[in-house]
Amino acid sequence: MTSAAENTKRRFRPRFFLETEGTASVAVSPAAAGDLITLNADDSRYSRTVLRARPGDPCELVLSLGEGSLPALYDCSFAQVSVSVTVRIDRRREVASPAIHLTLIQGLPQPKLLDEVVEKGTEVGIDRFLILPTEGSPPVPHDRLERRVERLQRVAVAAARQSKQLAVPAIELTSWEAVRTLLVAEQPRYSLVLEPSARASLGERLDERLTPAAEPERVFLAVGPEGGWSEAEFERLDELGELVSLGRRVLRTETAGSVAAAVVRFALSDW
Repeated sequence: MTSAAENTKRRFRPRFFLETEGTASVAVSPAAAGDLITLNADDSRYSRTVLRARPGDPCELVLSLGEGSLPALYDCSFAQVSVSVTVRIDRRREVASPAIHLTLIQGLPQPKLLDEVVEKGTEVGIDRFLILPTEGSPPVPHDRLERRVERLQRVAVAAARQSKQLAVPAIELTSWEAVRTLLVAEQPRYSLVLEPSARASLGERLDERLTPAAEPERVFLAVGPEGGWSEAEFERLDELGELVSLGRRVLRTETAGSVAAAVVRFALSDW
């Protein structure tokens, strides 16, 4: 007779992302049933010490197939659990095309708050984080920010694994000029700036339902730092999009983006 804990473990399939491995096993072509894949050091350690995985336990593997292609999702099983952990491909699963691709432009807050921005934002499905130094941001040296981005990428991997995303979000430092160029290039369906004093709410603005398309619709959200946007920056916000609020509530900068992203995905039927 099996215990409840054993049944729960059988149902739970931890997910790993092959594009983060950095090993020779990373490929741009689909894997086949029976293939053996060695996880990287971090995922191997996680499998041993957190999951306490045993050979035969189920897991999942996501393989990036390159720009413009849906990732491949596989049911797998642990084949070998030691210093290096190996998983065996069992079968490939169907993956639904996402309706939207969601970018958060986050006004740089205190760097320690970025962990929560990325962790919670990843869990609700933000696909890309653009970190924008603003007039209200703390004066952080660029090399320190670059090191923080490296840490944030690890935070994103863990959050994507836990919440079973199909990809690890990109995290980049950006500038007003780079954001403007990106908006022109990608032409998002929605580009919205969170501002408590805005007359329109986010929910009111999302009044369109998206129809299935070959490429996901682009949606941009922008959130200011702890102190909000400066007076001078208000003149530049037209470049980023329309001002919207989160209704009657004013949230902290580290939670506003993830809450807004959840509202967007739910409202546009991509939850």
